[in-house]
Amino acid sequence: MASIKVSVYIKAPAEKLFPYLTDIENMSEFFPFLKFKTNFQGPPKVGDTYESSLALFGMKSRSTWRIVELENNKRMAGEQVTGFLKKARFDHRFRSVEGGTMSEEVMEYELPFGLFGKMLDILFLRRMSKSIPYRSHMRLKERAETI
Repeated sequence: MASIKVSVYIKAPAEKLFPYLTDIENMSEFFPFLKFKTNFQGPPKVGDTYESSLALFGMKSRSTWRIVELENNKRMAGEQVTGFLKKARFDHRFRSVEGGTMSEEVMEYELPFGLFGKMLDILFLRRMSKSIPYRSHMRLKERAETI
């Protein structure tokens, strides 16, 4: 599987950052090309699911994600249950450091379509996937430092 890693320092304690990030409705603020809908009430728990929908370059895609690990103020991990990607998993961790928090995320994914999917990944998706998570985390930083 391909892997994307992003780390951003945020001048906010994890205790403020974590509830903001784990409120799925807020995710559209830092992933503006995605729409999110929760399938649960209140704060998320392991096993809860949510949906994301994407319209990019004329393509539409809908995915369902399940939260597989959750540690208050430290970590949220999820995996794609249904969707465009053959496999996908994210692991978002928060590490307290002097004056703030390091927000670190690893996204692992595998495209469908065998050899064609691998070529598509190398020629197109990897280039795009390096800038999108970075920009999204910079939006998260900007928003989180004002809450």
